[in-house]
Amino acid sequence: MTDDDRTRTVTTAPHPAPGHPPRRRPWWVRRWPTALAVLMSALTAGGGTVDALAPPLVLLPTAYVVVAALGRPRATWPVVVLGTVGFVLVGVLGAVDPRTVVLVAATAVLGAGLVRHRHPAGRRTMLVQGAGLLVFGAVAVLVTTLPPEIGVWPLAAAWFAHGVWDLVHLRRRTVVSPTFAEWCAVVDVLVAVQLVLFAACSAP
Repeated sequence: MTDDDRTRTVTTAPHPAPGHPPRRRPWWVRRWPTALAVLMSALTAGGGTVDALAPPLVLLPTAYVVVAALGRPRATWPVVVLGTVGFVLVGVLGAVDPRTVVLVAATAVLGAGLVRHRHPAGRRTMLVQGAGLLVFGAVAVLVTTLPPEIGVWPLAAAWFAHGVWDLVHLRRRTVVSPTFAEWCAVVDVLVAVQLVLFAACSAP
């Protein structure tokens, strides 16, 4: 190839046409965690009772504790999937309350995380997640000891509060995967809405 041919090849290489920005993907592709959360909530609509929605509340702070202990946000979805499968299996066997199993395991992971993370910032993160585990776990256990018409309100508030918790972590891009934080925030708010609607429909 001559120098003229090489120059011609370089100068005639294709370039993006000016004034034509790349085509944006549909919103449901860009915001797939939100779309997935809405779809899942639609498929499970109608199950907004205290007994049905109190136990899963313990899984949310547990996922944060485990991922914070690992220090790997990319592990969020595998942790959530495995934790959910284990939670369901324990509930099916029925020998032990799955909330008890999850809370005991999460407490053990929290202790291991505090030992593993010796840097003050890491320990501070673990303590914050431990506080979330304490608050949300306590609500998940205590509301089932109340009459449903009373317990539904603190449970709805807890689900909504965890949605805010998710949004804070999403904005800061910390602890968990952003896609999980987005998905979880939408799910939490929709669950809170379900509980409020359940309370309104059940009122005399």
